[in-house]
Amino acid sequence: MAPAQPHPRNPRSAADSPSEAAEQVDVLVVGAGPTGLVLAGLLAARGVRVLIADARKELIGYPRAVGIDDDTLRVIQELGVIDDLRPHLLPGHYMRVVDRKDRVLATFHAQGEPLGYSRKNAFHQGALDRILANSLAQRPGVELRLGARVDDVRDHTTSVTARVAGALVETQWVVACDGGRSELRKQLGIGFPGSTAATRWLVADLAEDPVGRPGGVLGADPARPYVSICLPHGMRRFEFLLHDGEEVSRSLVQRLIAERVGVQVDNDVVRYREFTHNSRVAERFRSGRILLAGDAAHLMPVWLGQGMNSGIRDAANLAWKLAGVVHGDYGPDVLDTYDAERRDHVNAMVGRSRQVGEFVSMEGGKARLRDVAARALGAIPPIRRGVADMRFKPMPRLAGPLVLGDLPAGTMLPQPLVRAQGRTMLLDEALPAGWSILTWGAEISDEWPTHKVVPSGCLGPAPADNLLEDDGTLHRFFDEHRIGAAIIRPDHFVAAAGQVAEVPALATRLRSGLSAGLS
Repeated sequence: MAPAQPHPRNPRSAADSPSEAAEQVDVLVVGAGPTGLVLAGLLAARGVRVLIADARKELIGYPRAVGIDDDTLRVIQELGVIDDLRPHLLPGHYMRVVDRKDRVLATFHAQGEPLGYSRKNAFHQGALDRILANSLAQRPGVELRLGARVDDVRDHTTSVTARVAGALVETQWVVACDGGRSELRKQLGIGFPGSTAATRWLVADLAEDPVGRPGGVLGADPARPYVSICLPHGMRRFEFLLHDGEEVSRSLVQRLIAERVGVQVDNDVVRYREFTHNSRVAERFRSGRILLAGDAAHLMPVWLGQGMNSGIRDAANLAWKLAGVVHGDYGPDVLDTYDAERRDHVNAMVGRSRQVGEFVSMEGGKARLRDVAARALGAIPPIRRGVADMRFKPMPRLAGPLVLGDLPAGTMLPQPLVRAQGRTMLLDEALPAGWSILTWGAEISDEWPTHKVVPSGCLGPAPADNLLEDDGTLHRFFDEHRIGAAIIRPDHFVAAAGQVAEVPALATRLRSGLSAGLS
């Protein structure tokens, strides 16, 4: 694959024959994992012409990632395929950390559905990838090409050219979603600082669950830390620390599982491989007209199951901005907010994932001290509840030119059930796909559509822009933050909030910044 050449002196290379007609697209997405598939779907839904290409001849069919969060499911809802995914989900997923004698040290079991879905869920990635690909096939203006290697990517300042399965493609933008070993990132010369753990691990997926218990276990056994997770369709995942000199083989997989659960597994092992824990974040997420997303931009240890979720957060943050730039509604510098808004949360998640792994993998005296301290702290109800609710997990809090003012600006809007247009639905279904303004029953005149929240007990006719709620979630949102209105971004984050009279001026500031490119 020839090096990507940002801003070459000549607008076209000699390799681009003057007589060769280039296929024209708005965005080329390199890599058809969950991040690339979601990004392509979000862009296509906004009228962007997308080509998504992957050198693999077929999508993965196995459960590579196994945990999916509520904010990720909210994005799947936006793509219109949440009901297709439900049969491949185990909602309310929880994990227990146990010591070498199987005594519980901590339980991670986040409760509630503030974003409309269970906060932690087990799922089958192979099913998700297939559902996303099938959805793309139903959308106009987007094409998925498998077995199509992307080569010779060249940034010409005003456009980008690339070879896709040998054919010349010209595009406005390229997004590299081609994984942790991203060739495009390397060829752009973007550093990938961080660390790779010295320890080796084995992961194995079983078609038939020999344990049969819900949830999952992080085994903090100093002799050999392990992971055991219940998956949809009666499957189970195991992960084991490998000792020096151990070679990965089916017989080793069978022996380790038998030692752990006391059951011999024979033909149930559908996949196994060796892996290491990586903690790396790219030096930058944008180089000219080429952007990085997902594992191409960051890698993190698997302990909190945040790798795929972080990639889809990238896609959700980037898609609406990129679509706005493609359509000429936003200045191109808006794309710089993608890196600025995602980097802090990615760094925090990498660090917290590494800390959880260090906690589980302690040895000797440190492990004994850990066990004593964990049991003592777990006996204190507020601490036990905080750990169970996973309050240690970093939550996105955005800052920068597309976020104005104090909380709740920069946080994600909750998504309760509301009644609108004569039926009950999740909030996002009642709001437009772009920018909107949400008020507590007040009228605001603005070019962005306004929706009024009113308690469901209110009498009288309900205008079309009224949202009736029963459980008080939005009432608490307005009351706790002492606001009368909030401006909601296309990615469901609050851009600004304040008293009703303040919001039109805030909306004007945001529109001015978007159209000017924030320069």
